[in-house]
Amino acid sequence: MQVFIDYLGELNVLAVLIAAIAAFVSGAIWYSKPVLAYQWGKEIGFSKKKMDEGSKDGMGKVMGLSFLSTLVTAVAMGLLVKVLVLDELYQGALFGAMVAVGLLGMNKLMMSQFEQRSLKYWLIVLGGDIFALSVMGAILAVWQ
Repeated sequence: MQVFIDYLGELNVLAVLIAAIAAFVSGAIWYSKPVLAYQWGKEIGFSKKKMDEGSKDGMGKVMGLSFLSTLVTAVAMGLLVKVLVLDELYQGALFGAMVAVGLLGMNKLMMSQFEQRSLKYWLIVLGGDIFALSVMGAILAVWQ
């Protein structure tokens, strides 16, 4: 545990912040209307009308908590990238993809089955995680 605490002081705060912003933006792209918003919405039971109208109620909280979770993820990824001595773009991107598939993806597969969601839903959210964490890992690896 001490090694993580030691590395915490060595994290490039700007790199962590930029990696979090980049991952957050990648999610905005992934779940945008031209990309996968309608498919994702359909899988969670939203109508096209609801997707088009949107909901302003509580979106500040949703976006704020979403960014906070992305920032915490960036800190954790930054620590792991340092401990594993990943310093090349492809290493960081591959590490991010591995975390997305091996940890997040398998957990979300299990949860989506208990929630009786479709395999298509799982593939959509897994793809978003792979995209976001690959971007995040690449930035953190090259910008230490």
